[in-house]
Amino acid sequence: VLSPGQTIGRFEVRAPVGQGGMGAVYVGFDPSLNRQVALKVMHEDLTKDPVAVERFRREALALAKLSHPGVVQVYDLVESEGHLVLVMEHLAGQSLRQRMGAGRMDASEAVNLARELLAALDAAHGVGVLHRDLKPANVFVTERGEAKLLDFGVARLADATRLTETGELLGTVRYMAPELLRGEEPSARSDVYAVGFILFEMRAGRPPYEGTGIDLVIQIRTGRPPRLGDVAPQV
Repeated sequence: VLSPGQTIGRFEVRAPVGQGGMGAVYVGFDPSLNRQVALKVMHEDLTKDPVAVERFRREALALAKLSHPGVVQVYDLVESEGHLVLVMEHLAGQSLRQRMGAGRMDASEAVNLARELLAALDAAHGVGVLHRDLKPANVFVTERGEAKLLDFGVARLADATRLTETGELLGTVRYMAPELLRGEEPSARSDVYAVGFILFEMRAGRPPYEGTGIDLVIQIRTGRPPRLGDVAPQV
């Protein structure tokens, strides 16, 4: 846990934002360029795990390969006093998960966000980056209503060596394509599936499949998603 006023490299910690899978996020300040930034600080216990450190570095590499308005920008990767910090664009707004908590979205908002997500994914896939963990918590909706892809912590780079055993699941099961749950290789189609799942949830106010654990896995692998109109007749 970092304290406001603490510095990492040249960056000043201003305020905590929240916890992520691999690190805590803070609002920071870059005095050299006189601007706010987001600081994703890797959890201290994970810095002792070489695989976790490599995954954190790959998130930085994946973001550095991308230049698209629908993907959060990365500015720097800093190592200082035992901390490993990803320095990123500071965004104002809320996560798509928070936005969805306000209730079912109208068609124009949902379709616009899905279109922006697909454009960002197209840019990522074009340079060999698969996200692999698309879900509402990893999509940011800016104050202008624009979608930004976040958290490339389990991204797959086309030219990278494998960090996990074949068939090992990485990501969030609820948003996984059926082929991933069968132990097959991820592809661009797996990311696109997740966008379809998110679009359904934005319009219906609930995901296509409900349940947890093995029940959820069985539904995704063997079932057919319900028709949107059956779940939300008003849509």
